Amino acid sequence: MTRYFEKAPLEKIKYCKNYDKGNARIEVRKCSVSQDSQWLILNTPNGLSIKSMARIESACKIKGKCSSEVR
Repeated sequence: MTRYFEKAPLEKIKYCKNYDKGNARIEVRKCSVSQDSQWLILNTPNGLSIKSMARIESACKIKGKCSSEVR
């Protein structure tokens, strides 16, 4: 489903960002959600039963060291 979020039209995706800062740490999280049922039906084996899909991106900087993750 990562492919979907990389190529989907922006109007099909809703997202929010969260910023957190403290203890020498800065963290940014972005949650993207889509209910594009047509894509799910065509591209996933159990697409008829899935109602939405989500992706969480996080980036963290602690004492100058950066890390990121996509789930």
